[in-house]
Amino acid sequence: MESSEKLKQWIRRHEQFSARAYVDGYDKKHNKPFYSIGYGHQIQPGDNLDAQSVITQDRAEAMLEKDLKYFETYVNISVQLNLNQPGYDALVNLNYAVGPGTVISSGLYAALNSKNDLLAIHIWSYLGTVVNGKFCSVNAQMRNHEIDMFFDGIYPIF
Repeated sequence: MESSEKLKQWIRRHEQFSARAYVDGYDKKHNKPFYSIGYGHQIQPGDNLDAQSVITQDRAEAMLEKDLKYFETYVNISVQLNLNQPGYDALVNLNYAVGPGTVISSGLYAALNSKNDLLAIHIWSYLGTVVNGKFCSVNAQMRNHEIDMFFDGIYPIF
């Protein structure tokens, strides 16, 4: 499967285009901030971008497409269920938001694949909702939207 245009629109709306790099969290392991740009693209080594970078909207679109392909790979190899499009989009968005390592280590895929929906909802609802030791209501709302997409096929209204 592939991400739908609805998901891409949702990400564009939620992340909002930023031509300039911005601090988007803190890497405790390396004791430094990490930066994002475009539509929430986390700057990685090899991107030829840094904290001072400025990009065009066209480059942001290309980065979004590339990022989604990367996260789609994780969903495609980790989920053993027949997903509908909203369910697939919900998992891709979750990976986009919190990273595939977080999703894998959470046990969410195991809960979903074993059809333990209550455990899956419990795990999902907490992923990425604590930022720098504080509850983040925006991320909690995002998780609720993803859960609705996955279990009820309901895309958020935007």
